[in-house]
Amino acid sequence: MNIRRAAVRAAVAVGVAGAVLSPVGSAFADAAAPAAASKYYYNTWITADSYHWVGNGHPHWWKTGGKLFAGRNYFYCQNDWGIRHTDKYGNTNTWWAQTDDDSGNRKVWVSATVFTVGGQNERIPGLPDCY
Repeated sequence: MNIRRAAVRAAVAVGVAGAVLSPVGSAFADAAAPAAASKYYYNTWITADSYHWVGNGHPHWWKTGGKLFAGRNYFYCQNDWGIRHTDKYGNTNTWWAQTDDDSGNRKVWVSATVFTVGGQNERIPGLPDCY
Protein backbone atom coordinates (compact mmCIF):
# COMPACT_ATOMS: atom_id res chain seq x y z
CA MET A 1 0.00 0.00 0.00
CA ASN A 2 1.46 3.37 -0.90
CA ILE A 3 1.75 6.28 1.51
CA ARG A 4 -1.09 8.28 -0.07
CA ARG A 5 -3.59 5.41 0.23
CA ALA A 6 -2.55 4.87 3.85
CA ALA A 7 -3.00 8.59 4.57
CA VAL A 8 -6.46 8.55 2.99
CA ARG A 9 -7.53 5.52 5.02
CA ALA A 10 -6.29 7.20 8.19
CA ALA A 11 -8.14 10.41 7.31
CA VAL A 12 -11.36 8.50 6.63
CA ALA A 13 -11.02 6.82 9.99
CA VAL A 14 -11.11 10.22 11.71
CA GLY A 15 -13.76 11.59 9.39
CA VAL A 16 -11.86 14.28 7.51
CA ALA A 17 -11.36 12.75 4.07
CA GLY A 18 -13.98 13.58 1.53
CA ALA A 19 -14.70 13.21 -2.09
CA VAL A 20 -16.08 15.97 -4.22
CA LEU A 21 -18.76 18.18 -2.82
CA SER A 22 -21.03 20.02 -5.18
CA PRO A 23 -19.35 22.84 -7.08
CA VAL A 24 -19.67 26.39 -5.86
CA GLY A 25 -20.91 28.93 -8.37
CA SER A 26 -23.74 29.10 -10.83
CA ALA A 27 -22.79 26.28 -13.21
CA PHE A 28 -25.79 24.14 -12.20
CA ALA A 29 -28.21 27.04 -11.88
CA ASP A 30 -27.08 28.70 -15.11
CA ALA A 31 -26.21 26.22 -17.85
CA ALA A 32 -24.47 28.98 -19.85
CA ALA A 33 -21.89 29.59 -17.13
CA PRO A 34 -18.41 28.38 -18.13
CA ALA A 35 -17.22 25.26 -16.31
CA ALA A 36 -13.94 26.96 -15.36
CA ALA A 37 -15.90 29.52 -13.29
CA SER A 38 -16.98 26.79 -10.86
CA LYS A 39 -14.92 25.69 -7.89
CA TYR A 40 -14.76 22.03 -6.93
CA TYR A 41 -13.60 21.22 -3.42
CA TYR A 42 -11.27 18.30 -2.64
CA ASN A 43 -8.99 17.26 0.18
CA THR A 44 -5.26 17.20 -0.47
CA TRP A 45 -3.11 15.06 1.76
CA ILE A 46 0.25 16.85 1.42
CA THR A 47 1.51 20.38 0.78
CA ALA A 48 2.36 20.76 -2.90
CA ASP A 49 4.40 23.00 -5.15
CA SER A 50 2.32 24.90 -7.68
CA TYR A 51 3.41 25.71 -11.20
CA HIS A 52 2.71 28.40 -13.78
CA TRP A 53 2.32 27.35 -17.39
CA VAL A 54 5.14 29.04 -19.31
CA GLY A 55 5.79 26.74 -22.25
CA ASN A 56 4.52 24.04 -24.55
CA GLY A 57 4.46 21.14 -22.12
CA HIS A 58 8.11 20.26 -21.67
CA PRO A 59 8.86 19.81 -17.96
CA HIS A 60 11.77 22.26 -17.92
CA TRP A 61 9.38 24.99 -19.08
CA TRP A 62 7.34 24.92 -15.90
CA LYS A 63 8.20 27.43 -13.21
CA THR A 64 7.24 27.17 -9.55
CA GLY A 65 4.37 29.38 -8.50
CA GLY A 66 4.21 28.80 -4.75
CA LYS A 67 2.61 26.33 -2.34
CA LEU A 68 -0.80 24.75 -1.90
CA PHE A 69 -1.15 23.60 1.69
CA ALA A 70 -2.60 20.23 2.62
CA GLY A 71 -6.29 20.29 3.56
CA ARG A 72 -9.54 21.32 1.90
CA ASN A 73 -8.84 23.19 -1.37
CA TYR A 74 -10.79 24.28 -4.42
CA PHE A 75 -9.93 23.47 -8.02
CA TYR A 76 -11.28 24.67 -11.36
CA CYS A 77 -10.46 21.85 -13.76
CA GLN A 78 -7.82 19.29 -14.79
CA ASN A 79 -5.66 18.33 -17.77
CA ASP A 80 -3.43 15.41 -18.65
CA TRP A 81 -0.33 17.36 -19.68
CA GLY A 82 1.70 14.18 -20.20
CA ILE A 83 4.26 15.52 -17.72
CA ARG A 84 4.79 12.81 -15.14
CA HIS A 85 5.13 13.98 -11.56
CA THR A 86 6.45 11.57 -8.96
CA ASP A 87 6.34 12.69 -5.35
CA LYS A 88 8.84 11.69 -2.67
CA TYR A 89 6.59 8.77 -1.64
CA GLY A 90 6.51 7.22 -5.12
CA ASN A 91 3.00 8.38 -6.12
CA THR A 92 2.92 9.28 -9.80
CA ASN A 93 0.50 11.03 -12.16
CA THR A 94 0.38 12.94 -15.46
CA TRP A 95 -2.89 14.70 -14.55
CA TRP A 96 -2.68 18.25 -13.20
CA ALA A 97 -5.38 20.39 -11.57
CA GLN A 98 -5.77 24.15 -11.80
CA THR A 99 -6.28 26.21 -8.65
CA ASP A 100 -5.24 29.37 -6.83
CA ASP A 101 -2.45 28.53 -4.38
CA ASP A 102 -1.90 29.63 -0.79
CA SER A 103 0.97 31.89 -1.86
CA GLY A 104 -1.43 34.18 -3.73
CA ASN A 105 -0.79 32.85 -7.24
CA ARG A 106 -3.87 32.46 -9.46
CA LYS A 107 -4.57 29.84 -12.13
CA VAL A 108 -1.62 27.63 -11.19
CA TRP A 109 -1.27 23.85 -11.52
CA VAL A 110 -0.67 21.11 -8.95
CA SER A 111 -0.11 17.43 -9.57
CA ALA A 112 -2.96 14.98 -9.04
CA THR A 113 -0.68 13.08 -6.65
CA VAL A 114 -1.77 15.44 -3.84
CA PHE A 115 -5.46 14.45 -3.96
CA THR A 116 -6.98 12.02 -1.46
CA VAL A 117 -9.14 10.58 -4.27
CA GLY A 118 -8.11 8.94 -7.52
CA GLY A 119 -5.28 6.58 -8.24
CA GLN A 120 -1.88 6.35 -9.82
CA ASN A 121 -1.87 7.95 -13.29
CA GLU A 122 -5.63 8.50 -13.20
CA ARG A 123 -7.79 11.58 -13.59
CA ILE A 124 -9.37 13.14 -10.52
CA PRO A 125 -12.93 11.80 -10.21
CA GLY A 126 -15.58 14.46 -10.73
CA LEU A 127 -13.24 17.32 -11.69
CA PRO A 128 -13.99 18.57 -15.23
CA ASP A 129 -11.37 18.86 -17.95
CA CYS A 130 -10.06 22.33 -18.75
CA TYR A 131 -11.02 23.65 -22.17
